[in-house]
Parts: sequence; C-alpha cells; structure tokens
Amino acid sequence: SLQPWQRHNQMPFSGLWNNKDTFLRILLEYKAESGRDMPSLPETYQLNQDEQFQMFKRRLFHEGGINLPWVLKRTRLNNGLGITMLGPNSEELKSVLQHVSKSPKEFVIQKYICNEMTFEGRKFDFRVYWIVVSLDPLIVMVHHGFLRFGTALYTERDFSNTKKHLTTGVFQARQTKGEWSAFEDLLVKHGNQIGMRNPVNHVFNQAKQAIGEMVAAFKDAAFVPKMKEYPAENGFGVFGADFILDKDLDVWFLEAQRGPALDESQMFRLDLNNRIHFEMIGILEEINEKQENGLPIFPLKNQKNLEIVYDDGWIYTYEGYRQAQNKKDCEVKVDTKHPFTGKGKTKQNDSDDQSKYSEVEDTSAASETPKEDLEEEKSEGDDEEEVHLRKVGRKKQMDR
Repeated sequence: SLQPWQRHNQMPFSGLWNNKDTFLRILLEYKAESGRDMPSLPETYQLNQDEQFQMFKRRLFHEGGINLPWVLKRTRLNNGLGITMLGPNSEELKSVLQHVSKSPKEFVIQKYICNEMTFEGRKFDFRVYWIVVSLDPLIVMVHHGFLRFGTALYTERDFSNTKKHLTTGVFQARQTKGEWSAFEDLLVKHGNQIGMRNPVNHVFNQAKQAIGEMVAAFKDAAFVPKMKEYPAENGFGVFGADFILDKDLDVWFLEAQRGPALDESQMFRLDLNNRIHFEMIGILEEINEKQENGLPIFPLKNQKNLEIVYDDGWIYTYEGYRQAQNKKDCEVKVDTKHPFTGKGKTKQNDSDDQSKYSEVEDTSAASETPKEDLEEEKSEGDDEEEVHLRKVGRKKQMDR
C-alpha cells in the first residue's frame, strides 16, 4: 500500500468518462438532479435506451430533426472511429433508427453544430487539459492545450464524406495541430468583428465551467477517494477535454479523454507537456507538504498557469453567461425534392445505405495508428466499472 507521502498516476474508474454512452448518461443525470443549465452539451440521444430512442424518433420525424444534420457515434470507439455524418433529409438519416435496431453495437446520436468557427478555412477543435491534483479533497485544475485541424477545406453544405468533418489524429498528419497562441489570435480577430470584449476569456471560461460540471457529475462514480480495492487517496491524473466553437463564440463539449495524447514529437507540444507536468508536480508537492503539516491547502503558491474548476464541492461558474439565441443552421446543398417529405434531399454518395454506414465499422483508415488505440475501449476493467456504477446508483437511491 502507498505511504502518505507517495502519489500515483491512477484513477480507478477513469474509463467511465471515456465511454461516450456513460459520459452522456452521467452528465444528463447530473443535469436533471442539480438543475444546472450545462449549455455546452449538444443535443444528444442514447439510441440503445428505449426512452431515448423514442425521444429521438419523435424529434426526427415530428419535431423537425429530419431537416438537420446529425452525427452518429459508436460508444466504445475513439480517435474518430465509429463516426458517421448524416445529412438532412438523407436516406441514411431516415433509416438510422432501423440501422441501430439491427446492430448489436451501442450508439449515441448528436446534433451537428452548425456555423462553426474555422481556421484558415479548415474545421478545428481545441483540447483543454484537466488535472486531478488531489482526490481527498477532490481538487481539479485546467490548463490550455492545443488545436486540431481537419484535412480539407470545411463546408457545412456536404455531409457525404465523414472524414472531412473530423479533426481526430487518426486521419490527420502531425502538422495539423496548432498552438494555443494561434487560437487566441483567431479569437481576438473574430471578437473584434462581432464587437466582443475579451473573447479569449469568454471562450476559456465556458470550457472551465463545462469541465467543472463534468467533475461534479462524475464525483461519486469515478473520483473515489477511499476504497479497499483501490487505495486511491494519493492519486492524481492528467486528462483531456475536447471542444468545438461556433461563430457566436459559444463552446460545445464533445468528450473527455482518459488518454490526452501526451506522447508527441512536435516541439510546441513537447514544450507544452513539459510546462504542464512541471506545474503539476509543484502543486502536488505543495499539497502533500501542507497536508502532512495540517495546513490549509489554499492559497497555492505554485499555481502558475493552472486554474481551479472544482474544489471539494465548489464548481467554477461563468457568471452572467448566456448562449446566443437564434443559432444559424447549416447551409446544406440541396439537389431534389425528397419523395416522401417533399423537402430538400441532401446530396450524398451514390452508394447504398449499408456502404454509407460501413464507415461506422471501418478501422482500415487508421492502419498507422497503434493497435491499442484502434480497439474498442473495452477491457477487463469495464465490467468492473459497470458493477461500480450500479453500486453508486443503488447508494443514491438509498440516500434519497
């Protein structure tokens, strides 16, 4: 067992937020129980749950969802695998529920974010690092990360090629990652165009709130400070959170990453990783020394560029923030009238539905990616995590 002064980089149940289905389920449960708005969560449905399946069916065919683009995701795949773009009024979107019903796999479907910001004409997302510096008490801090770019000029008019809408490293070259300073320059330029002061803080504050809320949601399930099987009170960890941004400068939370891609050969990434780890170690040592001597943890002398988003129940909140209203829809290319709805049909590949959906199953495009990254995020620990989740659920019911 660990001695009081020892620290280890291990979160017993970090796989819970790496699974898209569990990530969504716990966040939605927290949103309902806490009453928090959580504006960064895109409209999403768990298609393997009967109630959510019916909700999306109603949204699709009776509430205008058929006229919107959607993103279908396999729940236990990462690195861009298991994702299919479904254009408005496309045959693939019309038949998606039938496809999901026949498949043994698990899926979530998410409304596509339109009117996205681009970088020199290309789609991008941005990663923020979040760091668990203490489990008991639970303290989480964040640090700016980097950008990831798509390979092709971005368009919201054509959803026939899923890969054109991805920024993940499986389909990108190493040079398609960008420095945070370039992101700040882009934000300042766009902020000037729309008359917004402090656009950099505006965007980062939204990401901070989203991560703080995610930590609060997973507190009882994933951040377990004292268990006989997992003596994790001395644990710490570095993780990632991925976001996209629309032209209103509203942030959208895509997913959290158990493995935030710390192995890197680009110099700016190596320098970033070194800074993050140097600052993290300084804080870990300071917290350890204060706990040993019975001193209050705050204020921290070694905080530097790390910002607190969660502290033993306190959650960072971007006060006064309101998401922009009347969001602009995607300008989707329309060819002909759809024979059933009489509305526009999106231009798609001439292939049949099954070949379109084969993108969900295909891993051949990532042949240069390490094998462990291509396999489904399922291991012996996943079953253990599901058992743990059921225990947490029962405890919540008893507490009520």
